[in-house]
Amino acid sequence: MGEGVRLNFIIGEDNIKSLENYARADELLSLCRLLVSPRDYVKRGMLKRWRMALPKATIEAIDCPADARSSTLIREWIRSGKSVRYLVAPAVHKILKAKKHYQQKLSPADLKTALPRQWAEGRGREGIVLAQRDARNSSRFFSVPAWINQMGFTMTFLWLFLFLLVAAAAAQADDKVKRKRTANALREQLLREIAELQCLAITTLRTSPEHAQRVNELLNRGTEIAASTNVDNADSVSAFQGGLALVSQARAIVNGVSAR
Repeated sequence: MGEGVRLNFIIGEDNIKSLENYARADELLSLCRLLVSPRDYVKRGMLKRWRMALPKATIEAIDCPADARSSTLIREWIRSGKSVRYLVAPAVHKILKAKKHYQQKLSPADLKTALPRQWAEGRGREGIVLAQRDARNSSRFFSVPAWINQMGFTMTFLWLFLFLLVAAAAAQADDKVKRKRTANALREQLLREIAELQCLAITTLRTSPEHAQRVNELLNRGTEIAASTNVDNADSVSAFQGGLALVSQARAIVNGVSAR
């Protein structure tokens, strides 16, 4: 590139720790300036901590909008069988799917490139074993991460079903309470109107025994309904409404006689 050209190496915040243990870190840091992109946003004291971790490096922070997506996240999703269609550009997704990246069993040479963090941390052969195990799991149709994801979906469905079941039971109990409250109010109204009409019939129907007998029959039937109907029954409201209808018939007779 020529003399005097300054090279910048852009890395994520999580790679700072990897570079601390990288065997050729001094050589790398002498060739370029590090431009570090934080995971969230540039915080106070962050740049100082980075420079203390890599005292031989020239480090500057990139203050830009945060993005929750990361290459680590994308690789983990692919290995666990999740779709990354909306995490990467369409062209990148097409290549990942066609080449089956991060799904195949990797060679030690490929692992040095595919897993720089584990290799740089000096895990060496252990890193290879872990990566090969992940590759084997990802090649299975029903891998452990996928099983965990499926169980998570199943548990979510079960919790949703239980929530709906409890909500339905609560609504049913609330309807029962409201029905019982309405039934009690109707029974009190029925008994009150029967008592009032009985007093009125004694004075109004004194000279009309036939009408008095009919009114007494209607009021007795209403009294029987009020006494025998349980407010907890589903049809209690309609029963008391029927009793009030009988009282209305009796009232019409009394009013007819008093109007003569």
